[in-house]
Amino acid sequence: MHPPDGVTARVCFLLCLSVFGCGATETPPSDASADAGRSEDGATDAPRFDAPVDRPDAAPDAPSVDLAPPRPLAPPSGVAELAARPLLRWALPSGAVGAHVELCADRACSRVLHSFDATGSSGSPSERLRPGPVFWRLYSRGPAGRGTVPSVTWSFTAGRRDVARSIGGTGALDVNNDGYADLAVGAPGNEGSPRGRVHVYFGGASGLATTPSLTLQPPAEVVGNYGVAVCEAGDLDGDGYNELAVAATVTPVESGPSGRVYVYAGGASGLGVVPRTTLIVRDIAALHALSNRIRLARGGDVNGDGYGDLVVGLAVTAPFQGAVDVFLGSAAGLTPGPIVIPNFMPMSGFGTSVAAGGDLNGDGFDDVVVGADSEGAVRVFLGGAAGTAVTPAATLTVDAAGTGFQSPTVAGAGDVNGDGYADVAIASVAGGGRVYLYPGGAAGLGRVPVVLSAPVPGGSFTFPAGAGDVDGDGFSDLVVASLASSPATALYLFRGGAAGLATTPVSTLPTPDPAAVTFGERAAGFGDFDGDGYADVAASARTVQEYTGRAFVFRGGAAGLGASPAATLPGPDGPGGLFGTGLASGL
Repeated sequence: MHPPDGVTARVCFLLCLSVFGCGATETPPSDASADAGRSEDGATDAPRFDAPVDRPDAAPDAPSVDLAPPRPLAPPSGVAELAARPLLRWALPSGAVGAHVELCADRACSRVLHSFDATGSSGSPSERLRPGPVFWRLYSRGPAGRGTVPSVTWSFTAGRRDVARSIGGTGALDVNNDGYADLAVGAPGNEGSPRGRVHVYFGGASGLATTPSLTLQPPAEVVGNYGVAVCEAGDLDGDGYNELAVAATVTPVESGPSGRVYVYAGGASGLGVVPRTTLIVRDIAALHALSNRIRLARGGDVNGDGYGDLVVGLAVTAPFQGAVDVFLGSAAGLTPGPIVIPNFMPMSGFGTSVAAGGDLNGDGFDDVVVGADSEGAVRVFLGGAAGTAVTPAATLTVDAAGTGFQSPTVAGAGDVNGDGYADVAIASVAGGGRVYLYPGGAAGLGRVPVVLSAPVPGGSFTFPAGAGDVDGDGFSDLVVASLASSPATALYLFRGGAAGLATTPVSTLPTPDPAAVTFGERAAGFGDFDGDGYADVAASARTVQEYTGRAFVFRGGAAGLGASPAATLPGPDGPGGLFGTGLASGL
């Protein structure tokens, strides 16, 4: 037999490529190349999928069929994962037996970085992804072939730990789903508009914009405190875009509630300027000035349905005992009737501090942590298929040494030791302030914390915030602010690791402005504002320049946080604006 001529060979090659994908296969990496750039703890700096690929295990099913697409469930859109091969979960429609998964470099999926087929409702990529933003979508697979309609596109930030499971994914604000974290800053008291405003800054390849990308004006009913609390609410309706929640005060009608929470929907162009949802919260009408004690927290997904949820802390409710409302997300957004977690002691300040605890016990449902400042107690409420439980699974009133908590505040810490369980930070003002890091585990929150004390005495070391993975080692980190007269005012970064949280800070960030004694009182956790795979940190100082306020952005990197701000955001509203009172980016 004679070999085919050049023309015939080319036709055969193109036919093989189009039908079987035979020309697009890759040679599997050798053990040496697969381990290149990987550290002993499993972290890696070496991107694996910088160019589009079509994996041989993801060859198209034949023929295509009419099947509805799966619905993404986890990781939630906008989440920063610590794993380089996170476990993806979805809900299958009728007639589907599995999914075809595409992981892309852009939201339109014009560049597919990796794809794979999975039977059932979950799966992980076979090799580690590049650190940084990744977009993903799904097609159904049935006995007769693959569906032709893709799901909505979600995004996550891929981490560096080379494991095929999710590790402590934490949320970041990305209202336009472009893969870059955004920042929202509340200015509730400016003189030009005494009712307040919220300024939103979009992230990008060069980092955050230094002037507002958009400004949210208060609805007409608002009389003040608009922006006193702002919150990255997660993707409440499952469309792939994050929402933003803003607290405010209105004039009560017939002694009704005066607190409001406005929810703004994300979209391709950013946030809508008109609230999609208005929540009427149950504070005391006669004391409507105290609506500035409303607290907001991203609830994660407390019932595991793939929709984000919102936690509202109400420390001032009749008869002065406080409550916490958990609003569940759905395809239509937040459902109007919340799960009400009641307090158990009048005048306790229950709800003065609320946090998205993450999944503390690894059961697949996110949990809620609530502080009561007057009582000196912290309670943990577990998530479940029906939503958040109203009976606490744990109540903490003393630290490991038996010292009672004083005015405790709570913060989600991510997963500082990479064990797959979320951890929680609790701050107490006793003794000048200490921060206690309680690890999660299969039985829930552990009772033996890591204790952090102020590296420089004289400050109020009581303002923790989860920082995400600042140094790219695959473990969540924690920032803590210490407030006092300079030089004690500083922001400290404590590094996570396989052995847990370090007790000595790896980075010390002195206040950029000696007059900014409130520097770090509001720290927006983390967000990868520039898409380089390292979490960045924003912190504000709301009292500088006659209460104009400022926010500062510090870039993450292999060595930790830069000592000087990569960007300074001046308060746009002038003296009295209190720019930075509310801060939202992640966690």
